[in-house]
Amino acid sequence: MYGGPRERLFYHFDVNSLNAVFKWLLQRFAPVNRSVNITALASARDRFARLLLGPWMPRPPLVMSKIPLIKWSRDLRFPGGPHAVSGKRLLSEVWGALLHFKFMDFVGETRYRAARGQHAKGAIHYKLYEDKISTTNFNINPYYAGSRRYTGWRDLTACHLLRSTDAWDKHDQIYF
Repeated sequence: MYGGPRERLFYHFDVNSLNAVFKWLLQRFAPVNRSVNITALASARDRFARLLLGPWMPRPPLVMSKIPLIKWSRDLRFPGGPHAVSGKRLLSEVWGALLHFKFMDFVGETRYRAARGQHAKGAIHYKLYEDKISTTNFNINPYYAGSRRYTGWRDLTACHLLRSTDAWDKHDQIYF
């Protein structure tokens, strides 16, 4: 998954601002609810969607997904951090969400991470944020017209940040 508040705040890209044709193409070729175990056709559709939206999207892309738990083998690597794993692995169709709060002290966190340079591609995104912070009257608020109050984990399902399956839902109804 790509995007999120950083993309909206720093690159001024919002899927909702796309015209109807681009929205349809994105939903048709790179739907959020597709399987995480990508086929060759789905991979080609993803590349097509990124090609169409390329002029509006940041490079490198702002990845919102992380792989928090995986059955490891010696041939695996995390190229560019925990957002992807080398080699092909079957992934669960059930998604969890790791919530963290980069905007609590965004200026301080940005400076710290840019100086460390240990994030993807030498912390390129943090260096770009640091540049915007130092050259503008930085007063960015992560709240916007599409913001919602978090009332529980089901909100994340509605936003497609959590994903379930029928089997998981049956189990869920027993305990929740």
